[in-house]
Amino acid sequence: ETDKVLKERTSDSAWQTVSVSYGPQYLKLGPLAATVEGGLLESQILKQASADLNRPVELNSIQYKWLPYEFSWRWGLKEDVGHQGYHGLKAKVNKDNISFGIVNRKSKAKPTYTLDNENNGTIYYLWTTVRSTTQKLTSISKGGLLPSKIFVNGTEIALKDSFALLNKGENSILLKYEKTGRGYFVFQTEKAETSFVKPVDLATDWYLNPTVLPYNCFPQNSVSYGLYHFASPPGAKFMYVSSNSTPEAWVSGNKLMVKELSSERVKNADKNLSIWQIALTDTILCSAKVELRLPQLAGYCGGAAIPEPIRFDCGKGEITLGDLDKVESLRTYSGGMWYRKTVKITAKQAESKSIVLDLGDLVASANVYVNGQLVGKKTTSPWIFDLTAKLKTGENSIEVLVYNTLGNHYLNTHSQYIGRTKSGLLGPVKVVFAK
Repeated sequence: ETDKVLKERTSDSAWQTVSVSYGPQYLKLGPLAATVEGGLLESQILKQASADLNRPVELNSIQYKWLPYEFSWRWGLKEDVGHQGYHGLKAKVNKDNISFGIVNRKSKAKPTYTLDNENNGTIYYLWTTVRSTTQKLTSISKGGLLPSKIFVNGTEIALKDSFALLNKGENSILLKYEKTGRGYFVFQTEKAETSFVKPVDLATDWYLNPTVLPYNCFPQNSVSYGLYHFASPPGAKFMYVSSNSTPEAWVSGNKLMVKELSSERVKNADKNLSIWQIALTDTILCSAKVELRLPQLAGYCGGAAIPEPIRFDCGKGEITLGDLDKVESLRTYSGGMWYRKTVKITAKQAESKSIVLDLGDLVASANVYVNGQLVGKKTTSPWIFDLTAKLKTGENSIEVLVYNTLGNHYLNTHSQYIGRTKSGLLGPVKVVFAK
């Protein structure tokens, strides 16, 4: 069945782009206007007892569809990173996991931008489930933007309550909000450990906290799978996927061998997270389409099924001139890139009184080597190097080492500060001999 799906899939436009560790934790209804809601929609939601992407809430012959609401237990909000800072993360990730409204990036309230009301209204509903091993009283941690109503298993509880009685098994949670803003809402075991120390600094207070009860907004899916595809970087030999479920992998339609590497777990923030090594049958010289199939565990769907970035072990590969920000497999890479070319020149050219290497355009620094010898370094334009008396008759090796900026790496972080992502040797490149 998986092979059939992979073969018959349409264009990339039919796929949704996901980010590592970000996945749906709630189903959201809204924004709604107060005149539309009027309390009647709420009663319809409560009648259904559970939410489903494929089952809209109907009122007066109008259907209101549930949509996934994502956040990361580690990184928090996705499109509204909050007060981590607009120059990187500032060694801080705030603990908000709820944000309603339009982020006003033109406002001067940096690094925490103001939120404007959405056109359709300011009323939102969030639905999910929380699983409890026994019937017990659990703690509710909430702050910032607070819900106007809280329903646990269809029964409204007081807003001031900091505890809720959960039944054994899945418990439905419905939250109603009537304002824009940011906040957090988390269920924890009754004896929440105040002495919990985060295993990594760059994480919310909820990440890997044993007292936190995870959400599951798809409790009806006993068995489901996620299909993922992306481009491999040039020279790829091995791929390492961090996941709690066992992946299957294909490259260019060929199924690959997968094995678990327990020794590699130390490289993850979560040391209990499995790492799977996927060996490519042949080194991919340029790039190829990689496809993964992952079982979706409760609370770990979409990007959350892959909590850590996928890593590649690469050998020599090939890239062409041009902006690497436009190359899917390299747009988040920050580091060095080698460009090598062998040129053959005549004795007359070698004796020219002026030989210039013009690299055209590049980002953001260049070291130039001729026949293994460093001839110059530059960090600003013009990217022109003097090769006079440095070339010999016959074949010559010209190598250019280009480093880009950290902006490409920051594309992985959802930071408000990204910086310049244009990178690589753009060219055109030419060697000019004096006439």
